[in-house]
Amino acid sequence: MFRLYTPIAILQFYCLFHAYRNKADTGWYLLIVFFPLVGSIIYLYKFVYNPQKIEQLGETIKQSVNKGHQIQKLEKELAFSDTVNNRMALAEQYLAEGFTIEAYEMYKSCHKGIYKDDLPLLLKLVQCSYTTEDYPACKTYGDLIDKHHDFRSHDAKGAYAWALYYTGETEKANELFYSFDVDYSSYPLRLEFVFYLLELDKEAHAIQTLDKMIAEFDYMDSNERKMKKKIYKHLLKVRSEIV
Repeated sequence: MFRLYTPIAILQFYCLFHAYRNKADTGWYLLIVFFPLVGSIIYLYKFVYNPQKIEQLGETIKQSVNKGHQIQKLEKELAFSDTVNNRMALAEQYLAEGFTIEAYEMYKSCHKGIYKDDLPLLLKLVQCSYTTEDYPACKTYGDLIDKHHDFRSHDAKGAYAWALYYTGETEKANELFYSFDVDYSSYPLRLEFVFYLLELDKEAHAIQTLDKMIAEFDYMDSNERKMKKKIYKHLLKVRSEIV
């Protein structure tokens, strides 16, 4: 699979997107499409040029290229030495760059021998199998670590709960979702509980739970609120979308 976009293609895409956002004349689209490098440079100079912005764009292109290069490097290392550690490293990079299916397949290839009961690996398998909608597998992997202490409040527990629900074990799923609703505990898991309530058309209960979670931030000190700023904004967003 070709994953490494060239800097010119990235630059061309940026200019086309910028032109679209700013409703540029049709001529600019033609210039950028048919003369990617020259057209993009002219467009940047005409409409975008700003030393700080150009530096940021260069950094974005550099990061994109470096990410693709990192995957290629890890693939070469795996081809040279096919070890579980190299497979795990490549799977992690696949996941970091959004190639979930490739990551899932790579993690599955590691699930053998002494790694059969490896908790970090099983957590990745639970998350990847859920994301790829392989719910039976997600349930199977989750069953293996269901009683493990470190799985109790891990975000992957939410994926496991949904896998139980989608595979027909609704009673166990219901019990697990309700166990997430503990004051000042894991907000990602409690948010999954909210989504579960909405799935069951229990909107009033979902709103009540969300309001309680949001209110808890009033009792946190400034450092804790700062650390959880993103989840707080996400809670407010979800709340606004319900009502």
